[in-house]
Amino acid sequence: MAEDLKFALTCCVVCGVFGYVVNEIGKRAENKQESHKIEVVDELMGESTILAEETALEPYFCPYYTISEEGKDFIKEMEQCSLTAYWDTNGYSIGYGHHGSDVHKGMTITQEQADAYFEKDIEWVEVAVNNMLKSLPYEYNFEQSFIDGLASFVYNCGASGAKKSTFYNRLKQCRVNKGIMNESDYHYTLSSIKTSKISCKAHEKRRRLEYKLMVG
Repeated sequence: MAEDLKFALTCCVVCGVFGYVVNEIGKRAENKQESHKIEVVDELMGESTILAEETALEPYFCPYYTISEEGKDFIKEMEQCSLTAYWDTNGYSIGYGHHGSDVHKGMTITQEQADAYFEKDIEWVEVAVNNMLKSLPYEYNFEQSFIDGLASFVYNCGASGAKKSTFYNRLKQCRVNKGIMNESDYHYTLSSIKTSKISCKAHEKRRRLEYKLMVG
């Protein structure tokens, strides 16, 4: 009887130890499996992040366009310089087509003053050009020759006049896909500047020269 009890107790101890060992092995296997899952998830997340970074589109950067020195010289040549005030369409002008309340009949200036007026006028022209291009319903980076030609057009017609022109209305309708301008649309638009906002014979020659400049 005592031996049977001893045998039974021994079996219990052995079973308990065996059960503990099996349980620990199971826990370690689960932990190892869970750890493997975490490593796989981390790896996938890392790959997803890298893929997202590689496929992310570059943000469109709309530059602030400036008129080149060649563009300024072109406008000066078109305007011609007068150091004495002369009657223009809506009032007196002086220098390179500068007009405003500061210009009056009989007024004379020096060449230095004419150049200073011109540089001041170029500032509002650049602002007008940039506003016109940023208002387009598409994203496109224009060549410098186009900017210079458009600046001459705006300088001559004013911002309001340029915006109402056939040329600008066609420019707004050009098809652009991923930053690439439809070539036929672009040339169709450029050709229209030759007949836009012409009120005198001198404008016809200027529009043709602006067209040649913009074509490049």
